[in-house]
Amino acid sequence: MLLYSPRWLFIYPGAVLMLIGFYLMLWLLPGLWQIGSIVLDVHTTIYSLAMIFLGFQAVLFGILSKVYAVTSGLIPKPAFWNQLFLWFNLETGLVVGTISFISGIVGSCLVVGIWGRQGF
Repeated sequence: MLLYSPRWLFIYPGAVLMLIGFYLMLWLLPGLWQIGSIVLDVHTTIYSLAMIFLGFQAVLFGILSKVYAVTSGLIPKPAFWNQLFLWFNLETGLVVGTISFISGIVGSCLVVGIWGRQGF
């Protein structure tokens, strides 16, 4: 039953969760906020980052469940389906994933190098 409505079950709530986490993180970016006796600081930023991650995972799960439902024949194919998979196929995913992985490794090495020059 979950495969028949991935938009309402996964994609929309995940997108809302991502947006709430993103705007909360932007709001906390200048520094801590104090509302009465409650202080919103680093821990709230970590929770907002977790909201972004969980929302992204929910959206991704919704998209993948839609793909699975269509390819297994449970729901009809949308009109744009063939055009979509001309661009998004296995080879494109591998290239994008490899570039993302390598840029992440290079960026991490650069950041650790800068951090090391400053004495950790």
